[in-house]
Amino acid sequence: MTKKNLFISLALQFVVSLSILAQGTKTVSINPNIPAQYTDIQSALDAADAGDTLFIHPASDRYDGEDSIFITKPLVLIGGGIYNDSLEYGGLETKFNRIVLTGAADNSTIANMMIERLVIRDSVVANTTFDGITITSNYINRIDLFSTDSVFSSSDFVIKNNIIKLVFFNAWEAIEGDVKLAIENNIIGQIANGNGDEFSIRNNIFNPAIFGGTALFNVSGATIFNNIFYGYTEKRGIGTKSCNNNIFDYNLTQETNDDLSGGTDNVFGSNNIENTNPLWVSRYSYFSSLDNIMRSNFELQEGSPAKDSGSAGTNIGLTGGRFPFNPRVRFGYPHVRSIEINNPVLGADNVLKFTIEGIFPN
Repeated sequence: MTKKNLFISLALQFVVSLSILAQGTKTVSINPNIPAQYTDIQSALDAADAGDTLFIHPASDRYDGEDSIFITKPLVLIGGGIYNDSLEYGGLETKFNRIVLTGAADNSTIANMMIERLVIRDSVVANTTFDGITITSNYINRIDLFSTDSVFSSSDFVIKNNIIKLVFFNAWEAIEGDVKLAIENNIIGQIANGNGDEFSIRNNIFNPAIFGGTALFNVSGATIFNNIFYGYTEKRGIGTKSCNNNIFDYNLTQETNDDLSGGTDNVFGSNNIENTNPLWVSRYSYFSSLDNIMRSNFELQEGSPAKDSGSAGTNIGLTGGRFPFNPRVRFGYPHVRSIEINNPVLGADNVLKFTIEGIFPN
């Protein structure tokens, strides 16, 4: 058996073993160096049952070409990373142009991918609810949330541990319906037009230089706690004057061209810390790009004014709250760490039988 044929045999048996040992798990790859059960994302989505997990491997191309993929059932989609080095998948990432989550995708998770645009909408069914949705550990250029007939309802909808340029709420000026939406422990350029009955914006770092002029624009009805607003030597703003009916407390600002005041019917608590250095361990340049962010360390130094200064005694910023986040720590993804070959003798069918042991990080 040639080395090439041996490699193919090993790889195929590895894929088969995954399907046997992890029912409800499917692998997808358009990378010729990484074998998988499916080479087409739509075929994998069609074959998946509700509740299945799809591991989508890093590749040089985007998985959806110029089209969108639509999530129409509860699924867990996990990509192979957003910032791999040359020793991890050749420096490739899992990339998409546009993913659309419909109302039928309750209890879905989108994780560990580079996404140009993530859309949450159901243009067919009015009064659709979006429940049990988790968006985590992605790099996203833009998230669009659309109402249907001026109604948007959600419960347990969490956007956490991502790097996001823009979160945009479309046609939400007169929104109706119960909205329970949490945007927590992310690095964000701007949130625009959002509101809701239980809309929380907590423990994020806002750097408007990632997207535009201000961290917030026309946001209303939100609790805005434990965030760090970084203005880049007074060239960017918080945007409070465009906002209304929010509660701002336990936030820290640095070098912004405005302050925590103004707007319409906003409530500013007594625990905000303004124009103060949070004392991160390190900040690479003005962290306005993915590369700058990944080179930075947003953990807090000893003596940081953000330590234990948030609501309920948590940290202000990424390291506090419900979902502490360190962008430098990779999202859990199954990696083969070692291969043990017992009795390495080719059988009559020229197939080498072996056992693979791997680690799934937390």
